[in-house]
Amino acid sequence: MSTTYNTNRTLGDYIQATFNVFPYDITPSTTLQIGIYVNDELAGSQSYNLGAYKLPKVDLESLKPATEGDELATFSPSVLSIIAAATLKSNVASGANVTLTVIASSPIWSQISQGSAAKTVEGKVGLSITLSEALNPADFNSAPNTLCFEVSSSG
Repeated sequence: MSTTYNTNRTLGDYIQATFNVFPYDITPSTTLQIGIYVNDELAGSQSYNLGAYKLPKVDLESLKPATEGDELATFSPSVLSIIAAATLKSNVASGANVTLTVIASSPIWSQISQGSAAKTVEGKVGLSITLSEALNPADFNSAPNTLCFEVSSSG
């Protein structure tokens, strides 16, 4: 899945994105790849083996089936913050597109942003499960919910 936001200030030497996962029912072999794209070009990526971490206990408090086939849930307050960072070759002007792409080998529960103007897309069936150097919008369909992530940068 990918979510794109437009920056409202210049990006400096680095960019960092934080993505929250609810550590509920994560299988031991689950891997997570996160890519940060600036203006559709891969700036940096990180890969995590979620099964290698001692995950905090989290309880499922409620579950609501969504109309689009995805389920929405409420969890006890415990998240695993996943960070991806990249060094930028030069400053990037305000108004740039910053995209966070998340690829999980098994289903995960992640934080969503309700009421956000940003849109999240999900890869079409058969799409490679690796990060590419550049994003191709034709590879994605609209997703029913918006992934929530926080971006920070020097500058």
